[in-house]
Amino acid sequence: MGYNYREEMVKDIKKYIVDNYMEPEPGMTRDEYEERLDDELWDIDEITGNGGMYYADEDTCAGYIGYGLIDLIDALEEFGFDFTHDMMDAFHAAPARYLDCLIRTHILYECVNKAVDELGYKFEA
Repeated sequence: MGYNYREEMVKDIKKYIVDNYMEPEPGMTRDEYEERLDDELWDIDEITGNGGMYYADEDTCAGYIGYGLIDLIDALEEFGFDFTHDMMDAFHAAPARYLDCLIRTHILYECVNKAVDELGYKFEA
């Protein structure tokens, strides 16, 4: 099987949380914690590639995109692109690293949620 954006991002998010001591604060609800993570991880290159250095090099990202086409289409629509016109322009003009970043930012919150599940933190009701 090829590259799985969700599996890889969940793994990267969990590693980042542990390595950077980003456990939930006492009394924090799950929603508050996930929102904090979403905000903080949005521009971390190791997670989304949105910090300016990107997640990986151009060739690597180009290889990943083929496994995330549905997510790329969803991301383009979510971020306000007109699919019928902008999709072909995106493939022809945008660097693969940019398209990879679009996918990663689009699925970030979903992956944060799964990473928090897997880490097993307990939250206030």
